[in-house]
Amino acid sequence: MGAEPADAERAKLLLNQLCRRLEHCGPVGTGASMKLAINLPLMVAWQAYGEAFAIARSAGWEPKRLLDLFVDTNGANPALKNRAEMIVTMLEGRDPGPTTFSIANGVKDLRTMVETGEANGADMRVTKATLTGFEDATKNGFGGERRIAHVGLLGHAQEILNAEGWDKKQEGFMQLFSFWRSLATYRVRIALNLKGITPDEVIEVNLMKGHQREAEFRKVNPMMAIPALIEDDGTVLLNPLRSSNILTRHIQIRRSCRKIRRRAREYVALRRSSLAIRIR
Repeated sequence: MGAEPADAERAKLLLNQLCRRLEHCGPVGTGASMKLAINLPLMVAWQAYGEAFAIARSAGWEPKRLLDLFVDTNGANPALKNRAEMIVTMLEGRDPGPTTFSIANGVKDLRTMVETGEANGADMRVTKATLTGFEDATKNGFGGERRIAHVGLLGHAQEILNAEGWDKKQEGFMQLFSFWRSLATYRVRIALNLKGITPDEVIEVNLMKGHQREAEFRKVNPMMAIPALIEDDGTVLLNPLRSSNILTRHIQIRRSCRKIRRRAREYVALRRSSLAIRIR
């Protein structure tokens, strides 16, 4: 974490109960930089695995045999070993389960990594190449909530994944304009997560560099403020948390989940009953 020493000591009382290892990296901001540095090799590795599997495809091996070999070599990191079964499922064209970290989020992090590295004088060649791979995967329909980031990257070669049917299920493209220091954006992302919604793309708007004043973003939000959310049909929500569309339209159209709709009705009934009590 990044914090002033006195603040860090107070936070440790709680964080030590939640974290396997806790490090005070320095002033505010250093914790975020260290997180980017730690995650960078992992992001690059998923891109590399996708390309490696594309090369190995010529051998004609079954996915399980291929992963069994990979995880038994020095080239396999712990993340690959832990997710080998899930990757085999994906390579066989089956659904590996719900998203834990989408490629859209990976694009956001990689862009921040490149920006931070360049600010420190590094050219970030490998990271830029990886970012291109993530962006291509997003353009090809692998950026949304159906695929976890590392498996989706294997779709950089679509023949391996044989996922043409999934592309046909795309319902639209949702974009969230965000900034990592924006508390308002965090609240929107928490609300979306609670409702099981993952934006297809998270676009970083660096408020400290004045990107919100650029013409491209002003077309989205003339008020030059974040967060801004572009829905599947192109509708722009400038205050997503106050819009009923988040509760109704997305849950009904994107998720079609009976359980969530039932909870929404219960919430409405509770609000009505509370209102009736206050009127009395």
